[in-house]
Amino acid sequence: MNIKKHTRYFSLFFGMLLTIHFSYAQDSTQKKFQISGYVTDMQIVAFKNADSMLATNLIHNRLNLQWTPNEQISFHGGIRNRIFFGNPMIGLPGFGNQIGMYNDRNLLDLSKSWVNKPSLIINTTIDRLYADWAKGRWDISIGRQRINWGKTLVWNPNDWFNTFNYADFDYIERPGSDAARIQYFPTGMSVIDVAVSPGRYKNQTVAAVRYGFNKWNYDFQILGGLYRDDIALGLGWGGNIGSVGFRGEGSWFQPKENLFDASGSVGATISFDYRSSNTWYVQGAVLYNSIKDKVTDPDVLIYEFMSNLSAKRMMPTSWSFFTEASRDITPLWHVDFSAMTGIQPVLLFLMPNMSYSLTENFDISAYAQIFIGSKNGETQNLGNGIYMRFKYSF
Repeated sequence: MNIKKHTRYFSLFFGMLLTIHFSYAQDSTQKKFQISGYVTDMQIVAFKNADSMLATNLIHNRLNLQWTPNEQISFHGGIRNRIFFGNPMIGLPGFGNQIGMYNDRNLLDLSKSWVNKPSLIINTTIDRLYADWAKGRWDISIGRQRINWGKTLVWNPNDWFNTFNYADFDYIERPGSDAARIQYFPTGMSVIDVAVSPGRYKNQTVAAVRYGFNKWNYDFQILGGLYRDDIALGLGWGGNIGSVGFRGEGSWFQPKENLFDASGSVGATISFDYRSSNTWYVQGAVLYNSIKDKVTDPDVLIYEFMSNLSAKRMMPTSWSFFTEASRDITPLWHVDFSAMTGIQPVLLFLMPNMSYSLTENFDISAYAQIFIGSKNGETQNLGNGIYMRFKYSF
């Protein structure tokens, strides 16, 4: 497959969409083409102690494009343009080639680092590029899209197509997959959902069917299919116990070459969340992962936590716990504190943050990320990050 040739075709496609946008711009009643997005400037300081501080800056531009030529057909695109300059992460070998590969099993490589220097990286990544046809009870989409089958809010063992990482707070749209998807809605409360995402290599294909339905005021789903090298089955639900949200999901993965032995694994999570009338929001979750090849090196553990998660292994620990509390101090001020704790091996991740809306389209936010773990038999601080972000949306 000629990847460069396909990339040129996609660039031409977006150029055509922009041309269509400007051709309709003079007629406000058309609204067949829509463009939105944001620009952010984020200062990042990473350190383990006072003698190891490194700083970088990230300028991030997001473009969301949609063309709707008629009531049944729509085309969607999403582009991330990022400029890194400075030197904590970009000192890592190959970082400029990796930053666009959130889902590197995708059929097409739609990420390009235009500049890839030790102190400057300029990258463009296309993470949405699909066509959608919807009529009556049918909805068919093809291309790079997000297929969100997760029910819970932090860990998603049912999210077989495009797993996301909770710690990656700057990527609110989350990854997409190169896939074909057919949805049929037998009733207003049920769906049969079939999706196929061919991988770049033989052992990276995901193909599955989902049946979703409502019973006892709960939304349930049953999943089955192929997840890379495994045959997979899944179950999920979402509903309420009184005023408390109650959600859960789990998946079982069995190597397709060893269908009848005990080499399978299970990932499962349940969560509760509650929003009070005085703007408090709290949630808690627990995750179990039965995979036995656990990481013991703390530095490798952080790498696995930040960049090497999948639906089969949502955390590099056997048991994981999550808690979050947030509140709107005023209509403009928002504060949040979340924590993850892993057991076997031990890992503690803390992420406090606050945000302030300066205007309707402009806000400022600050985040901290703190890693604590066991090293050489002692509990130690393994690394920290401080992030200050300015964001303008349009």
